[in-house]
Amino acid sequence: MMINHPRHYRTLKRCEEIAAEPNAPAAVKQVFNDLLRAPARDYLRLFDAYLDAESAWRKEHAQAAAVLEALDPIYRTARSMVAAYLPSEVLPDTLKVASTDTDKVTAVEALLHVLESRTADTWAHDLLTGDFGTKAPAVINELNASIAASKSLSAARDARANAYGLSYERYLAFKRVVRDAFGDKSNEYHRIHTRTRSEHGEQAPSPVAPATAGAPPA
Repeated sequence: MMINHPRHYRTLKRCEEIAAEPNAPAAVKQVFNDLLRAPARDYLRLFDAYLDAESAWRKEHAQAAAVLEALDPIYRTARSMVAAYLPSEVLPDTLKVASTDTDKVTAVEALLHVLESRTADTWAHDLLTGDFGTKAPAVINELNASIAASKSLSAARDARANAYGLSYERYLAFKRVVRDAFGDKSNEYHRIHTRTRSEHGEQAPSPVAPATAGAPPA
């Protein structure tokens, strides 16, 4: 089902405004208070929570991307040195090949594990005490923060979607009362009347799945 969440949010806010009008008929106020107020406020709260989760994800994703970009040449150099000294070692993918944040964390941790198993070798010790060994843990932390933010974003998206159904059903009932109480030519009715064929008309791209890179919905 395609849902236009910003439009539904705006419509519910207008329903609140109409029910709060001093001259609103008693039927309009009663139906809003009894049927629509609670699910509408629940949806509005979850919509705002989704925006907060999206902002948090954008921040964490940008930070993770920045540290990854800085680590990439250091990681590739360390990986090449391992291949030179241990030609039979199975190496993790390069960071550019790894497609998700989880895969990138796994790759960095795997390379660290190889080096930590060879600490008696001077070359491995130098890599662990050099740029790669000192910067890799911070990169792992940033990636894990991005993964956690992505999961929170997906959970917020699902919660908003779950709250949509009841609020939309009650909105339709309220809209009919507004139409009959104010008239279908009234400003009140037209403020909450969707002119397109369906509320289920459009939707921005889905948010990133947990532990992947990408753009969240608008």
